[in-house]
Amino acid sequence: MTSSGANRRAVARWGRWITPLLVSFGLVLPVLVMLRGPLLQDLGEWVYEARVGAWLVTTGDTSRFTVTPAPVPYLTAQALLTGLAVMLQPSLAGIAGILITITLGSLAVGTLIKEHRLPPLSAGVLLTLVVVLTSCFWNGYLGHQIGLALICAYLALPRELRTRPAIVAGVTIAGFFTHGMTWAALGVIAGAHGLVDRRLAQVAIGSLPSLGLLAWFVTSAASSSGDGELEVDGPVQLAVYKAYTLAKMGGYQNLFVNGSGDWRALMLTGAAANCAFVAAFAALAVAAIVTATRSQTWRPELLAGLILLGVALVMPPSLVEIVNPGERLLSPAAICIAVAALAGGQHRMLGRAAATAAGLGLVLTAGSVALLPTKAAAGDPDHRDPTAGQASDATDRAGVLFQHRLDQYESRVAAADASWRAKASPTEPLIFKTTNLVNVTRPDLER
Repeated sequence: MTSSGANRRAVARWGRWITPLLVSFGLVLPVLVMLRGPLLQDLGEWVYEARVGAWLVTTGDTSRFTVTPAPVPYLTAQALLTGLAVMLQPSLAGIAGILITITLGSLAVGTLIKEHRLPPLSAGVLLTLVVVLTSCFWNGYLGHQIGLALICAYLALPRELRTRPAIVAGVTIAGFFTHGMTWAALGVIAGAHGLVDRRLAQVAIGSLPSLGLLAWFVTSAASSSGDGELEVDGPVQLAVYKAYTLAKMGGYQNLFVNGSGDWRALMLTGAAANCAFVAAFAALAVAAIVTATRSQTWRPELLAGLILLGVALVMPPSLVEIVNPGERLLSPAAICIAVAALAGGQHRMLGRAAATAAGLGLVLTAGSVALLPTKAAAGDPDHRDPTAGQASDATDRAGVLFQHRLDQYESRVAAADASWRAKASPTEPLIFKTTNLVNVTRPDLER
């Protein structure tokens, strides 16, 4: 018995760290090796901008690009990639940035499991999905992913510390610089703690510095809308789109390369796995609500998770030309609900069901990864135009479910590497508006 108990403790002690690291690296490393670069949809443009930032840092040459004087909510990932690009070839800097990000997320998951005494295996798989290997990760949103790790770190603090003004100020300021939606989610989570623990005034005081940063950003020239607009016709299409957004929380993602995606059978199986995950997670959330109602003890994490979920579901399909902003709130909501539902060993069977559905989806994504060489050979590179917004067959809407065009900005990584090898300034203008860099408009530099 003593030996069995020691073995269980060892599994719990090491499993909370090993599970997220093995799952994350096991799925991501083959992608980086097969594609020979940091190709996660939008990340290619951020790698190019990292080369621009590194050029500014090392040369001070502002003839083509300059830095905005105002705080920008996406600065953390941009600063990380820029710092790496000062030392490394841009493509290698992008790879290093990906590995650092998934390591931070995996360690944050382990810390969260330890603090709340969550089941190491089932919670490890479930939280790895909603923190590290999210749909946003495959879109290349490293800032958002770092923000999710920050949310986990905040929730791993002792509860009495989470409402202290200094802690709230530090966490919300850090959150502001990872992603706008991360900052909003942290505000809701801290506010829920203040409400439940009757320390709302302390939380409000701690939030003031980050609100000042937001006001500065919004009123500055750095504040700019995004580059996309999504139109949904009528309430039926909106409901379908929201259901699809929820399904994207699942483990299966359809990884496109050269305009070619997964076999239809794999994609439909993945869609079913994602729907099963949503159903299992919904059951887990309902169980947590029933437990809280019966005990008349609402954990702040559960309250925050339900608020974030509700906001995500009612947000419009696009906001200031940013497509599907509500999707960025689903992972914070899932983190909070999972912690509240599974803390202290509660609802183990439902947690295992959700983790099983999550694991099945991740296994199917591994199948998508294994097919990358086949898809690269069968696809057409001309379909990688980042302005097209479509897969190779625009008429087959079901065939592009859960798609992520990994090589969408491959040419931008190549341009960054070419500039690095030539030891010359990047010449192509920046594409994204949500950045701390600005194009300098000069007729003599137009290409």
